[in-house]
Amino acid sequence: MHIREQRGQLLLVFKVRVIVADTKDAIGPLPIIARTILSTSIRQDAEGRYCLNDCWKASGAENSKRPSLWEANVQTSALINELQGSAGIPAHPTKTVKTGANERRGIWACKELVYAYAMWISPAFHLQVIRAFDALVTGQLALANNKSVAVADMEKQVRAAVGGIMKGVVNKALEPHLTYAKLLEAKIDALTAKTDQALVLMDRPAPAPSTVVAPHQGQIWASQDDENRILRTLKDLGGKATMRDLARKLQFLAPRRDAALNSLVESGVIAIERGVKSTPHGGRPFGGIVRLIQVPFAQTPA
Repeated sequence: MHIREQRGQLLLVFKVRVIVADTKDAIGPLPIIARTILSTSIRQDAEGRYCLNDCWKASGAENSKRPSLWEANVQTSALINELQGSAGIPAHPTKTVKTGANERRGIWACKELVYAYAMWISPAFHLQVIRAFDALVTGQLALANNKSVAVADMEKQVRAAVGGIMKGVVNKALEPHLTYAKLLEAKIDALTAKTDQALVLMDRPAPAPSTVVAPHQGQIWASQDDENRILRTLKDLGGKATMRDLARKLQFLAPRRDAALNSLVESGVIAIERGVKSTPHGGRPFGGIVRLIQVPFAQTPA
């Protein structure tokens, strides 16, 4: 009984292994429809080989052109041996599948052997195969180019979007500094404008002092002695004096003093700044400053 159970377990294990192996083979990758030649679908397996049986059907399925007859050809064997180990060629350039699902059965060969088989069938069919594969390659190149253009456009859009985001972040971070820079620039412009105004004013000539000349007082004429005395007094006072201080020093009567002052002003020897006080007898210097401008040689005191 124990032995039977062990045998049952062993048998069970064997059956499980067989089932698993069959299941694995059943879920393997099925061939795909890779190309159409003369309205016939050509299948392709996982290793890139094409089904020669499909090509035979596309050529018209003539019995003398079966793939098995071509595979038995001596030249075909030599070509297969030459292709083995070449770059881009499967480890087995041809493969014959006789069991399993119908989609897997047939003689499978790489593209170079498909060309050779088509040439063995007929030149016309050989040309059809070449055109079919050329169309396949051209379509793949066009698809690759379109993908490249799409990727380039996407990259450009991403760069633009990232650039815009980074620019916004930088501007946000620099906004306080930019505001301060603008305020500082406004202050500099204001100072520059004031400096320009100051330079313009410096280039202008200085305005002449508001010199007031007192008119003659009636029939009184200034004497040379009175003028010399006024000049000496101004010189003693440092070249300028108020009207009040000058009157105290001179002890002249007002008409004589005013006449002498008017004469000196007219000759350009002295200048009287500020205004005059209006009186019934005419203008009289009042509260001004008498300033000595020059002392003529003829009037220089001895």
